Amino acid sequence: MAEKPFMAEFEQPTIVEMTLPLKQGTSRIIRGIKLQGTPMLVDADSGSIYSPHRRGGRIFHEIKDGLFAAIRSKDHILQRYGVTPEGGGELESVEELEKRVTEINMALDRVRGDVPPETRAELEALATDLSRAINGFKAEAREQVSKAAPGIDSLGRKNIGASCARLVAARNRLLSRSEEIGRIHPLVAVHKLALLCERDRIKAVAAHALGGVKAVLSSVAFKPGGDTQAQCANTAKRIMQLRQAVSTVYVNPFLPLFSETGEHLDEAARLLADGNAEEAKWRLVSAASCMARVSRRLR
Repeated sequence: MAEKPFMAEFEQPTIVEMTLPLKQGTSRIIRGIKLQGTPMLVDADSGSIYSPHRRGGRIFHEIKDGLFAAIRSKDHILQRYGVTPEGGGELESVEELEKRVTEINMALDRVRGDVPPETRAELEALATDLSRAINGFKAEAREQVSKAAPGIDSLGRKNIGASCARLVAARNRLLSRSEEIGRIHPLVAVHKLALLCERDRIKAVAAHALGGVKAVLSSVAFKPGGDTQAQCANTAKRIMQLRQAVSTVYVNPFLPLFSETGEHLDEAARLLADGNAEEAKWRLVSAASCMARVSRRLR
């Protein structure tokens, strides 16, 4: 069976002319088929895809070169540097990063003075590592695209409309991912800066909370016969003061431990105010355990 001519694939094709701007103020006229719903034109002779919005008009090779961004998900880069979302999906990754921005900014607002030289050196090393990793990722992905090039280059003759739509969708994914990848650098760097600058303060807060919880556990409210209403209420106030201290830490990876400590202290204060010293005691033990874990990790 003889192969149908290229133009025969379109029912009642409408031939239109498009003036494409070129360099140095010149232009050229292309005759071809207008793709419905797009400003693009398929050359009636070569099958190449043209757009009036690009200098020179041809976008096919630019899209092909850009397909590397669709090969590997941004999630891989995120996981590589420890910024991993619990959900694991790409959209969840972006949402998780955006949620952390507020936490990080709140921590940075409390940082005073110049950034120490060793901190600046660590940030510069981090940025260099990220840049090398992303460049390596692009090179590897481009190699995969070049292996698939014969299939890509053959798109011009069959189903050109569907092929064009797939290429445009891939290009759009490229653009959105490039913006997201570009945001990884400052977010990771700021997260690193916040952790380094807050390290000593976090260590001090954890030590204060741990010592405070131990002092509360040894107070008269937890001794036999010492669970009077007045004594329990007074001890509950001391617990809430510790709760206020641990609530000032917003920096990951310690935020979950401080949040859990805050929940234990809230519940301990409530139980103690109700006169349930025994249950409150175990809540305080759990809070002390969380703060001890923070102290061990910061040694």
